[in-house]
Amino acid sequence: MQGVPGRNAERIRPALPTVERRKGAGMAWIACTLAAALVGGFPAAGADEAALIQALERGPAQARVDACRQLARVGTRRAVPALAGLLGDPALSHWARIALEATPGPEASAALRAELSRLTGSLRAGIITSLGVRRDVAAVPVLARLLRNPDAQTAAAAAHALGRIGTPAASAALEQAAAKAPAGLGGVLDPARLDCADALLAAGHRRDAREVFDRLRAARTASGGRQGPSGARSARAPSARSGRPVESSPSAAVRAGAVRGAIASRGAEGAALLLQVLREGDAVEAGAALWAACRHVPGSEVTGRLAGALPSLSVERRTALILALGGRGDRAAVPALQSAASSGPSGVRVAAVRALGMLGGVQAAATLAGAAAESDAEVALAAREGLSHLSTTELKHVVGEMLASNEPASRRAGISLIHGRRMPGFAPRLVVAAHDPDPETRRQAVRALGDLAGMAELPALLDLAAASDPAESAAGGEAAARACSRLGDPERCAGLIADRLERAGPAGRASLVRVLESVGGARALAAVRAALKDADPGVRAAALNSLCGWPTADAAADLLSLARGGEDPAQRLTALRGVLRLAGDEAVPVERRLALCAEAADLSVRPEERRLWLAALGGVPDPAALALIAPHIGDSMVSEEACAAAVSAARRLLSRSGGRPDLAKEAAAIRNALLKAAAHARDSRLAGEAKALAETVVSSR
Repeated sequence: MQGVPGRNAERIRPALPTVERRKGAGMAWIACTLAAALVGGFPAAGADEAALIQALERGPAQARVDACRQLARVGTRRAVPALAGLLGDPALSHWARIALEATPGPEASAALRAELSRLTGSLRAGIITSLGVRRDVAAVPVLARLLRNPDAQTAAAAAHALGRIGTPAASAALEQAAAKAPAGLGGVLDPARLDCADALLAAGHRRDAREVFDRLRAARTASGGRQGPSGARSARAPSARSGRPVESSPSAAVRAGAVRGAIASRGAEGAALLLQVLREGDAVEAGAALWAACRHVPGSEVTGRLAGALPSLSVERRTALILALGGRGDRAAVPALQSAASSGPSGVRVAAVRALGMLGGVQAAATLAGAAAESDAEVALAAREGLSHLSTTELKHVVGEMLASNEPASRRAGISLIHGRRMPGFAPRLVVAAHDPDPETRRQAVRALGDLAGMAELPALLDLAAASDPAESAAGGEAAARACSRLGDPERCAGLIADRLERAGPAGRASLVRVLESVGGARALAAVRAALKDADPGVRAAALNSLCGWPTADAAADLLSLARGGEDPAQRLTALRGVLRLAGDEAVPVERRLALCAEAADLSVRPEERRLWLAALGGVPDPAALALIAPHIGDSMVSEEACAAAVSAARRLLSRSGGRPDLAKEAAAIRNALLKAAAHARDSRLAGEAKALAETVVSSR
């Protein structure tokens, strides 16, 4: 036996305070009713819907709104009577309609139709809209009558609903109304007629759809004249009341849709109309025709007709149609596009090149390859962009031909494509191009080798780095450094470089030594040490710079030695800065960084070096770093830098490993250093942080 949901709901409601608080009274009432339905024994399949219907009939206002929302997802014909009962309620009609729109079965449509004669104004307009959403064919006769309703809101809603229903009968009603429409109603009827015609076309009623599209295209203009394809106006039609012309101007969107639909509804025969509009229509109509060219008139025969008409169009329309031909994706247009790309105005050529890039294929690729070497920068750029969109197979073919070209510009364009698309299979060809007679071609090939060379090409690249010409040696060295860093075989790379160091000239040796910095490893470091004793000062300077930029602390001892006993002050200063760079490198262990700072303390004499030294100490999270920093707080030359270094080192120390270390032994010294920094810092924020850190040290003891 079923229970009484209302009574059970009242018993359960006090037990659901969280639901009430979070979802509001409406959802809480529904939750109670659902629970009561289960307690009372509603059938499981209909328990949710029955509870929601109960909410519609007996719940508070918000509960009814929430129930409508839920019924839009789970409602069946059983909920229709309760929902229909809310259609006349101004506060709930909208929510009830949403649920009925989603309810399957004819009952929901019948309930909506039944309210048309009872309701008025915005409530009736809403019912009409819902019938359109449901595409209720049975509502067409009554909606047709409502088109003549004196209430503008009702008539407009009926027009839109008939447009959505989209049957031949709905279209007939709209066309009949349009023929007798009073002034100003075209703005409501025309979009509905367009929607209806689109629905007819989608349903296969091509002839009916075409007739509507054509009528819309031939509609009166705002000044009363009929606009033909060329924009010429015909005589005005008189109004029923005054005998004067009626102004009824379709919007730009309707005109565009009418042109698009008129072309699409004609199938392959639409090409003739499309071209006519391109020659004679305005910008809105031409844009719609081009959209139709891309989407609605497929077939190579149509492509041929469109391509053949290119010379007869204005430059602007020709350019637009060329891009549309690319958008069609039909390679039957390639010959015409090749012709357009070869000569004519620059804008037309750029468009043709872009269209060829969209279509792809070996035939198009050949033209793109030639255009990529053009002197016209816009054409060349468009060609390179088009080539980059080709498939790998197509691109390999065309790039091979470009590299073999007699034109340097074509060879350079091919190298640019190889580099941009990262095509390592062409690395051997790049080695050949690196010796090209054209200097710019050589430069591009060497640069590309830096990113694409494999171990097989590395010897040739290192030979370029060892060249006697300083400019070519520098370019080769830069590319070789990138290649060695990428290849990741330091011992082998260092061996190849060492072999060439023995026979290279000064410029080549300096370039190769710079490459060793990117290689790293013990063998490379040994070669750099040897280069420090080279007879050529340029090679020695390159070796010192490589040591200063060495990726690990293995070079620290050599740098310290040079900082103490270098052959001249400049060399000693450079070496010291290399030491301090390593001391500030967080990848180096803390103990090693602290030791480097300690050893460099007596070498950092000038204020600028002392500031670098303090900055390095500021990155070392160790109490000993603060001990080295503290004596310089108050020094007129470096006091502010020392204060900043003390705060930085203390901050790192206190946060190291996610917590505070045991500072019992050093706490006093750390606190004193921080208080000294707080007293001397000119920056108030720095002073405040130093004081706060000092208090933290005290609290951690």
